[in-house]
Amino acid sequence: MSWYVVWSYLTAFWTTVVVQCAKPVNWDQCSRVNDWLVPWVRDVTEMYQKGAYHSEREILGQGQ
Repeated sequence: MSWYVVWSYLTAFWTTVVVQCAKPVNWDQCSRVNDWLVPWVRDVTEMYQKGAYHSEREILGQGQ
């Protein structure tokens, strides 16, 4: 993984999560970290381990 990818993820995380969660109107949604961060981390790690659209390829392969 290149540094550009890491930088892109960190920049996107900062602008979408940190900045938006700093607003009082969003505190209620941001306080439940286990609802949104844990599934996201699982999805990202699965995507890097198996490749993008892995489950879709498996489903399409079963029909043949």
